[in-house]
Amino acid sequence: MQTRRILELVLGAAALIAVLAAVVVSIGSTSQTAQADSVDDTLTVTGNVSYRERIAFPENAVVTVRLEDISLADAPSTVLAEQRIEDATGVPVPFELAAYRDAIDPRARLAVRAQIEVDGALRWTTDTVHPIPVEGDAPAQELILVAVPQ
Repeated sequence: MQTRRILELVLGAAALIAVLAAVVVSIGSTSQTAQADSVDDTLTVTGNVSYRERIAFPENAVVTVRLEDISLADAPSTVLAEQRIEDATGVPVPFELAAYRDAIDPRARLAVRAQIEVDGALRWTTDTVHPIPVEGDAPAQELILVAVPQ
């Protein structure tokens, strides 16, 4: 009789361990799936901003990088993501932009642009289009800005 009771306790404990293991595996796979879904739902653009002139990076400089929808001709672009960097000490200045893919029209034409302002005056800006794919991963961008005549 005691052997049977011991056997029931052992089997009960084994069943409890199996249920706990299943819960732990389920929680782990759910968080991994949620992380994968959140990564897939975000378009991330990374890169560096720099300029060709061999001059010191100005104090009070503010670097602004934007991901824009430039689909509409003769209309202002729509800003999808923006990063303002006020503590840069020199070039290249790294950046990272993120936009929700749900907010992007699949037919959109996306581009990334940057500018550097010093004391509120525009000093450098991009002068070429840097296209970003709507689908898939965006390649790292190297934005070389040109000086704006003062």
